[in-house]
Amino acid sequence: MTLDVSAAADLIADEEQLGLFRLDPARPVPVRLVWRDPPGDRRVLLTPGIVEVLRGCPGRWAVVREYRSVNAARDRARLGKHPVDIELRGVAEPPGSVLYARAKPPGAGR
Repeated sequence: MTLDVSAAADLIADEEQLGLFRLDPARPVPVRLVWRDPPGDRRVLLTPGIVEVLRGCPGRWAVVREYRSVNAARDRARLGKHPVDIELRGVAEPPGSVLYARAKPPGAGR
């Protein structure tokens, strides 16, 4: 059986079509909520444990992460959240890149 769409639209009057999409404000609409904590901030690169170790050896560079993409480490160093006294540097090391971090040495400026 085939049905002509234009013929089917003519079967329902314009008023009835509009009535199909109206909401009755007096009738409560049930809403189902799912309670869940959001995922952690993906911009945070360094755990408190890593920061503590870096601060224990100020001035020494450590490899924090290695990436397959050549630009990933540079982008993460620029956009990642980290403490003010920790310095990040992304370096392209083909075929990927490496993210280095260090605690700034005492007396080092910005």
